[in-house]
Amino acid sequence: MVSKEELAKLASQVVGILAAIIILAIVQAVAVRLPVMGIAVYRHISLAAIVSAGFFVVIIILVLSASRVIAQWAVEVFPTFPETVTFVNNIAALAAILIAYNAFDDLIVPLLFSSGVTWLYPLLLLGAIAFPVYQIITTLLNSSAKITALTTGGKAPSGAATTVACPHCGGIVSQARFCGLCGKEMIIEPVLQTCSNCGAALRPDAKFCTTCGKGVVGTAAAEASTAKLGCANCGAEISPGAKFCISCGAKIEPDSFSRSV
Repeated sequence: MVSKEELAKLASQVVGILAAIIILAIVQAVAVRLPVMGIAVYRHISLAAIVSAGFFVVIIILVLSASRVIAQWAVEVFPTFPETVTFVNNIAALAAILIAYNAFDDLIVPLLFSSGVTWLYPLLLLGAIAFPVYQIITTLLNSSAKITALTTGGKAPSGAATTVACPHCGGIVSQARFCGLCGKEMIIEPVLQTCSNCGAALRPDAKFCTTCGKGVVGTAAAEASTAKLGCANCGAEISPGAKFCISCGAKIEPDSFSRSV
């Protein structure tokens, strides 16, 4: 979990990008209204259409950059809901496609008009938005229980932690070494095991703590380190290192005592 300072930094980045988008949109709206912008550069394509497309390309880049920051913020705020990455990325992709459709309309439609296939441009839009819309809908449907838990303050389903967001494609996949969608290697932070006695970090295959010597919980060493020694003759508890039983007086041999948890 990141600190409040890091979350504030992410929020300031988003605000900065949104401010840049608004400024560019205002400059674009003013620039295309200049008298010189009405000049036809090629056939029916005006200089205003070319300049406007350039502004919108920069805006699209900023929108995609903002989505990455927002997705990073969402993962930190909702660690049990990795689907937010897929949702945010596809919303940004959908917005970028719609902006691009509007930006290149005055550039592409005049070229298609001369061939009588202007219907091809809207069809291209439908094909482009199909995948992000599908991803958004499936994410919402598959995560309805988690969304309900988040909005009502309830507990997320137990299977919430079995899926992770791929850092490469943003898809929601099962925890594995490689992503099931893009095939790239997953970068998942290893979970550090700590000693239950002193809190020191342990190696994944450790049986004893190197700091305090206590057996690691869940291993045979842990059971042995927490077991009590008993007299083999009468069963009374004896202290480690004792040579005689204080109950029956029997001599304690190294291999004659019993263990009881």
